[in-house]
Amino acid sequence: MLTETSLETLPLWLLGSDADAQTAVDVLAKQASYGAQVELELALRSLSAREYRSALEHLEAYLAAGDVSPAIRNLHLYLLGQNGRGAEAAARIASLQGRGHPGVERFVSWFVQRFELAAALTESGSDRTEPLASAL
Repeated sequence: MLTETSLETLPLWLLGSDADAQTAVDVLAKQASYGAQVELELALRSLSAREYRSALEHLEAYLAAGDVSPAIRNLHLYLLGQNGRGAEAAARIASLQGRGHPGVERFVSWFVQRFELAAALTESGSDRTEPLASAL
């Protein structure tokens, strides 16, 4: 949806935010210091506006706060790919594969196809690239 339409509200909803949350974020972001949740909301806003660099900056600030869900981890990998940092994403994916994170295989399969990264994953030490790429 992000790459095929110019819609902003629907992607924001699908990412778990809405206009009310964004209004609250506008108020909180004006404060000198704000929390990780505000960074996440700013990342979602930037992403829905297709401002991938800004989305990545805000998401990385959010990630610095600690553990994240698999969905946020995957969003981070997507933003790395959108910002031309596929090799970094590939290294992180290889690390996730080695630790057996649930659902990573499906995501990797999509990611390899979307960002054409089979070679980068091979260089990062993943021995699962070929089966994933051939399953597409």
